[in-house]
Amino acid sequence: MKWQAMFFFTLAGFLPIVLPAQRQMLKVSTVSRPEVNTKNIHYVSNRAPLAPSHLIKLPINSIKPSGWIRKCLELQRKGLTGHLGEISAWLDKNKNAWYSGTGIGDHGWEEVPYWLKGYGDLGYILRDSAIITETKSWLEKVFKSQRPDGYFGPSIIDAEHPKHAPDIWPNMLMLFCMQSYYDFSHDTRVLDFMKNYFRWENAVPDSNLLKSQMKQLLVFTMTWG
Repeated sequence: MKWQAMFFFTLAGFLPIVLPAQRQMLKVSTVSRPEVNTKNIHYVSNRAPLAPSHLIKLPINSIKPSGWIRKCLELQRKGLTGHLGEISAWLDKNKNAWYSGTGIGDHGWEEVPYWLKGYGDLGYILRDSAIITETKSWLEKVFKSQRPDGYFGPSIIDAEHPKHAPDIWPNMLMLFCMQSYYDFSHDTRVLDFMKNYFRWENAVPDSNLLKSQMKQLLVFTMTWG
């Protein structure tokens, strides 16, 4: 088969660099997960009292793709990912709740941050100045939307629980966008932004948190589970 031939030639290309003595000492084993007995000193990972990370996310600006992987990313840039903002109603900046700077407007749920996370990461990895500039234009509006109490972005209130906290799911997605932006830019505003938001979240009584999200999860599970 074609893939078998490709594997053979690929393996044959590596074998000559392995000395005979090294081949005899080579030992292969499998593990259920990476060990966490020692700390990875090269990248940021969980600190106590959090559980150690078995796998550590690479900072976005440490990734430099080449070959077929870069080609795939370039195709994404030329395709829907790179041009979705030109055709999607959710990304129309006119009256968009995520782009208003106040959290007021339309399309204030998960659609924008889902797109922005992939779109921004694509720009950071390819060092595409146009995508980075566009990503930052959205994030600047998110920065601007943060209230004195720490909450940011659109405020989606469940009509059945008007006194409960807003739906925080889209906020959590937007924090991923902020995390990638910080990895790329080291903009210290991100740290203050997150600290203020989590202070707000920590102050919300448990009885007022996640009510609407749990209802949505139940509906989703009953519909698609």
